[in-house]
Amino acid sequence: MDREGLKKRLLQGLESGRLAHAYIFEGPKETETLPMALEFAQALLCTGEGRKPCGMCPSCRNLAGGIHEDLVLLQAEASGKSGNLSLKDEKVQKMQERLKKKPLAASRVVAILGDADLLTERAQNRLLKTLEEPPGRDVLILLSENTEHLLPTILSRCVVFRWGEEKAAAGETAPAKAVLGKLCDGKPYYAFLSELKDITSDKQKAEDFLDVLEDLLRDLAIRAAGAALPSLTGEEDFLRTYAPVAQEDDLHCWVRIIEDTRNDLSRNVNAGYALKSMVLRMMARSRDGSR
Repeated sequence: MDREGLKKRLLQGLESGRLAHAYIFEGPKETETLPMALEFAQALLCTGEGRKPCGMCPSCRNLAGGIHEDLVLLQAEASGKSGNLSLKDEKVQKMQERLKKKPLAASRVVAILGDADLLTERAQNRLLKTLEEPPGRDVLILLSENTEHLLPTILSRCVVFRWGEEKAAAGETAPAKAVLGKLCDGKPYYAFLSELKDITSDKQKAEDFLDVLEDLLRDLAIRAAGAALPSLTGEEDFLRTYAPVAQEDDLHCWVRIIEDTRNDLSRNVNAGYALKSMVLRMMARSRDGSR
């Protein structure tokens, strides 16, 4: 499964209320399983209205800043003289203790276990107890490069998503980067027409474009805030160029405008009209701060 397919399935589960208590994301680290887990956690912990994650509520902003009182993140550490990496029983125990407590800001606690295939046997057996008796609305996300290292009883109690090393083709992100870059640079409307021409031919292309554009906006907001979270898009050159000049208020407003555009498309508004109106509203915001 590719990243966008996984993202769509996870968010559909959240919107419909059909969430599992535990997920496993299996894939090489290059496939950015951690950024995907953090984005899903942001959606799970979001306290805003409408589509999640909203990117603007206190919960989303805290997580974007690298901290959240209802997020537990475990990662392997070197231990002993050998220096071998492992996830030990004590860390899982601390996670369990946090899960027994009520959430402080959101409606649930989310725990991400990075390097889950490095869990010691004892730690896996302890984790199994949590999976057998899941705590309320809380959600566990295990990241693994090879699930063969996990107990079959753990696998049987998790929803497993696997995907390969492929990344989005450059052509998929190019229009969104061009549009967002021109917005940040204050370009005139006619400068956007060439990018909009190719993506307004049908509704699906327009929706895919909005997905990428919104991910880029969230990445820019994270970088502009000085947070050290991994990017969702991997477009580091683009982010380094535009994060210093991006205005945080503009970015959050642009996310809301994108959500309005999604609603227009869901009501069968012509894709060309919807996207052109979106760009004009974004331009107006960057000029004078109006919505």
